[in-house]
Amino acid sequence: MENVNYLIPDPDWDYFATWQYLQESKSQIEALLSQIAEIKDATDSSDYVVTEQMTKIIHRLQRACNFMPLNIQA
Repeated sequence: MENVNYLIPDPDWDYFATWQYLQESKSQIEALLSQIAEIKDATDSSDYVVTEQMTKIIHRLQRACNFMPLNIQA
């Protein structure tokens, strides 16, 4: 992982997989924020790219939920 300012937790930790997916999501969100900050005017093409990236982030967040230790889902 990049730009992590703290220790990576023990892989035996119950929340390790969830933590990893959340960290990856956070990195993707930060990258997307930087990307859209550079877009002066929205276009169909830029909307498509941004929506595609947000969809990937949503899927990664859902995976984080799926890896909850007790996997209790609402």
